[in-house]
Amino acid sequence: MKTMMTYLTLALTVVISSVMPTAQAEQTIETEQYIIHYNAFNSTFIAPEVAQANNIVRSKYSAMLNIAVMKKDENAEPKPVKALINGEVTNRLQQLQALRFSLINEGDAVYYLTSFTFADADTLDFTITVQPDPNKEAITLRFDQQFFTD
Repeated sequence: MKTMMTYLTLALTVVISSVMPTAQAEQTIETEQYIIHYNAFNSTFIAPEVAQANNIVRSKYSAMLNIAVMKKDENAEPKPVKALINGEVTNRLQQLQALRFSLINEGDAVYYLTSFTFADADTLDFTITVQPDPNKEAITLRFDQQFFTD
């Protein structure tokens, strides 16, 4: 039960961070079958006790990327699904960081989290592949975002 509450608190923190004025707004890509939500934010937006409970490095030089994949059904009600997610992030100096995503499965909510480092005023380029169906081609997300230390 405590673990479930910890994950729920983390999920709530992620949602809140996506609507904070200083956070990057959540972004979405939609295909015929899937809706992919993603947002990146400074790890300092996560409460210290939640970060500690989930082994998340909370630092002014650390940020997180959250990805959730929803499959559209015949009733137009998206349902969360698992996916194979891989990615990398590079800065303007072409320094590359491989992203390792952790699955968070809360029954009605399925999402993936990863962390990465940045320097103040760094603009990072993300390339992420999302493959909800292993028998079909992956969906590629590409975006850039600037990060600032607190």
